[in-house]
Amino acid sequence: MSAFDVRNRAQSSPDQPSSSTVSITVLSVTPARAQKLFAFASIEIDIDGVQIGVHGIRAMHAGPEAAAIELPKYRDGDGVWRTAITLPEEIYTPIARAVLDELVEHGLTARPVEDDRRLKDGVGLPPEKDSSE
Repeated sequence: MSAFDVRNRAQSSPDQPSSSTVSITVLSVTPARAQKLFAFASIEIDIDGVQIGVHGIRAMHAGPEAAAIELPKYRDGDGVWRTAITLPEEIYTPIARAVLDELVEHGLTARPVEDDRRLKDGVGLPPEKDSSE
């Protein structure tokens, strides 16, 4: 299963640690057959030794060659779907990346072309423009 490490450095007082180590491990991916939904995932977030399990992460078709990773949702009292857990971008992005990597490894989706290009050009760098564009 995939694992990612994230370092979080925040301003702190002298009696608080200045950084935390966050590890994200994909525990499982399960195929699903619904309109846009094609898989569920479960992960474990380890924050300085405290493990938090998150189940019901949804992999959705977001276009002909795109996938979207969504955090678990619940229906509120008015029947509106709401995200069940709110995470900062520094945690959500590595979760989405780890889940996508696991889905690709299990053959449930292909790596998006944009991702392939970004990896070829260098992680975190915008893709170069083709001369034909």
